[in-house]
Amino acid sequence: MRMMEQVGFYSPRSRLQAPALSKPQISVLNAVLAAGLYDSVARVLVIPSVEVLERAVCNTETPQGRAQVHPSSVNRNLQTHGWLLYQEKVKYTKIYLRDTTLIPPFPLLLFGGDIDIQHRERLITLDGWIHFQVSALT
Repeated sequence: MRMMEQVGFYSPRSRLQAPALSKPQISVLNAVLAAGLYDSVARVLVIPSVEVLERAVCNTETPQGRAQVHPSSVNRNLQTHGWLLYQEKVKYTKIYLRDTTLIPPFPLLLFGGDIDIQHRERLITLDGWIHFQVSALT
């Protein structure tokens, strides 16, 4: 906690309430998480539910294959394109990701693995499986 206080993420005066982070602090925190948990990144797959009354679950794709966000997670019904970092992958009847957080793509580009740029296709690929469509001026 002392280190977090020194860099401005935590104040001992705010022990009773959760500290409010500014937008730049949240961006730095996302970058730190992406750098530390890069091997645990998953792409969110938006798959519409067949049943009208059934809630859609958050399906993801990792380098090892498909998984779902754990049913106890706040991200269990997430239905948006994006990237998740996860702390733990467990196998019950299905493979589940636990302790997930949604992150923007920029920390992945900064702290990810091998970058392959394909100019004609306007495509950036990280580690052969994370793809970003970009404009030619980027």
